[in-house]
Amino acid sequence: MVIYKEQELQLKQEMLGARILSQIRNELYLHMRFLDLALGCLSLRPEKGLHPAGTDGGTLFFAPEELLRLYRTGRAYVARLYLHSLLHCVFCHPFYRGERELDTRNLACDIAVESILDSLSLKCIHTPGTFRQAVYARLREGLSVLTAGGIYRELSRMSLKETELVRWKQAFYVDDHRLWDREQPPARMEQNRKQWESLRERMEMDMESFSREA
Repeated sequence: MVIYKEQELQLKQEMLGARILSQIRNELYLHMRFLDLALGCLSLRPEKGLHPAGTDGGTLFFAPEELLRLYRTGRAYVARLYLHSLLHCVFCHPFYRGERELDTRNLACDIAVESILDSLSLKCIHTPGTFRQAVYARLREGLSVLTAGGIYRELSRMSLKETELVRWKQAFYVDDHRLWDREQPPARMEQNRKQWESLRERMEMDMESFSREA
């Protein structure tokens, strides 16, 4: 009987989490028309052990209990999580592993995506970020554009102290990247990568129109 109740609670959390993410997706579509195709490319699936969600480039996996906890903190945090993970895919971050040091790679990708979200100035994804702005300013001393590759090189050159590095990681952590390194069929990874590259090309043109209107 106890096991049944636990399973029932888990199922309710999974359904509620999926419904919240679906509503967030619709809300983002209303605010950002240039995301119309991209928003429909990630399926939703519950998976325990993530903090609180993550993507492999084809699916947005979420830990129901953690997602609901984040939602209670504020709806904007979930919207930002969704868009953050989506932009990782748009810029093909899950598909380029190479020989980069993982912690530095993860931080560089997070900073690159968060800099874009902060530049949009949309209320539906706004979260406090004074420290993030200070980091952007510091990085722009050596970079004209904050791309993941450029940020990675800057972070490697800076040799941040451990305490400072921990603060940067905490400030920019939004989603779980462990799925990026999960083994997938090469054909599926290549298909997903090509799909996101194609979407990015279209989005770049649509974003220019969006920025002019904003």
